Amino acid sequence: KDFYGQEGKAEFSFKIDKNKPTIEESWAQAESEKDWTNKTSKTFKIPLSDTYDVVKKTEFDENNFSTIDTATLEVYKDGVQKSLVPMTKTSEKHLNPAYDYYSGTAVFDESGVYEIKLFVKDFAGNILEYENHLSAKIDLASPDVSALKLKYDKIGATENASLTEQNPFTAEMTLLDSDSGIGKILLSDGLKQIFDSTSSDAQKVSLSKNESGVYTLSFDKSLLTTGSHNFKVTVYDNAENSVEKSFNSLSADVTPPVIKINDASPYVMVESQKVYNGKISFSG
Repeated sequence: KDFYGQEGKAEFSFKIDKNKPTIEESWAQAESEKDWTNKTSKTFKIPLSDTYDVVKKTEFDENNFSTIDTATLEVYKDGVQKSLVPMTKTSEKHLNPAYDYYSGTAVFDESGVYEIKLFVKDFAGNILEYENHLSAKIDLASPDVSALKLKYDKIGATENASLTEQNPFTAEMTLLDSDSGIGKILLSDGLKQIFDSTSSDAQKVSLSKNESGVYTLSFDKSLLTTGSHNFKVTVYDNAENSVEKSFNSLSADVTPPVIKINDASPYVMVESQKVYNGKISFSG
């Protein structure tokens, strides 16, 4: 209204959105996705909505609400932010039609445990920070295998480590994996696998470990056959990285001597039978 009493009118409308975006309430990061992996990237796919009332369990008219503007993953390691990962809407729909899947791929260039925070902002500026942080455990290095040695009783043995059935042996090695830890251990003799630490059938080789990280494989003597043996160990960590090492070759002789007596003397013949008496000498 001006000084002359003239009035002008104008109408305007605006929308108010005080609702944060939401994550579909049944969704959670699968436990299997939290396991150690040796992959250098991991894709996260999360159902998001800005038109669903989590209290009333109803969908808003999205024409009257702002909908999602951005979804971002913040990747941290040891409290230090490593990267920002933008998420994009996919064509895949959730069973709840109010939710769309958003996907983003985080890339990891070093081993470690990562904490991943999710932030979702709608066009009105409401921000959701997902309270259950995501995680990724990355191990890009193979186990360290060192100090491999065979231990056995060398009494009567040659420099080639000849063994007998009465002289059993053990194989020792030092294993280290500071990230995911030592997982599976396989032992082969040539092309034949004779031990798997994850198998309940591993009865002829026993495995033990001391506080210094020295692992000892104790062999049942029935594994020894006469001839050359080339033992090889393959060590996996819990992220499926692996390394293969060989022990020194050895030869074994578990064949007992063959004794054959050709004759004995002195003797006399009595009714076509040899009869021995006194000190007897054998030849053969």
